[in-house]
Amino acid sequence: EYLQRLYPCKGIKINNDKFFTENYSSICLNEDFFGKGKKYVGKQSFTIVHTSNKSNTTIKGQDILIEAVGILVSKGYDVNIEFIGDSEIKDYYFKIAEKCGIRDRISFTGLISSKNIIRDHLEKGDFYVLPTKMEGLPRSIIEAMAVGLPVISTPIAGIPELIENKYLCKQDDFKKISETIEFFINNPIIAEKESLRNIKIAYEYTDDKLQIKRDSFYKKLKLLTEKGL
Repeated sequence: EYLQRLYPCKGIKINNDKFFTENYSSICLNEDFFGKGKKYVGKQSFTIVHTSNKSNTTIKGQDILIEAVGILVSKGYDVNIEFIGDSEIKDYYFKIAEKCGIRDRISFTGLISSKNIIRDHLEKGDFYVLPTKMEGLPRSIIEAMAVGLPVISTPIAGIPELIENKYLCKQDDFKKISETIEFFINNPIIAEKESLRNIKIAYEYTDDKLQIKRDSFYKKLKLLTEKGL
């Protein structure tokens, strides 16, 4: 939806047989990837998970997340961060964490090639926070939603199509991100409802549903080719 607003294709603008429009994600979600909903009532210790490929930039907002958790820990909350993946500038993040007093509360898993192992790490988390500065329709968010994690992210690109506006924060607003995490911690019933809501949304991206859209795209393309259009 976001890209179509910016770059409306001819399949939408022009009504004739030469053009068509379809959409689908490249994510591959099977039934066994999904969780059953997280429980938060009575919970006192929390792990925030974040995923990204190995990079030498802060485009995924790791530094902002560290700042946000630093505020929470200073308030007495027991919160840790697990970065699923790796970074070429880990030392930079560790310095920020040390400045915030949470050096012992952040960790990196290193690069992971197995989707099942990534799922296991997501499953062990409590919240998924991605203060990203550039995205399309993030597969990482859909995967986090599928295992039942409440998600906090930024209002860019296709993310608002997945996450409610009240859980979207400006990219560099670590104070707002901290407040939103704190809201979930202090409202466990709402967090549990959001967990179930996200699983339901993620089911719209299962492989069997997306394959129907993929097939439709290629059938239409094949038909135009056969017609010489």
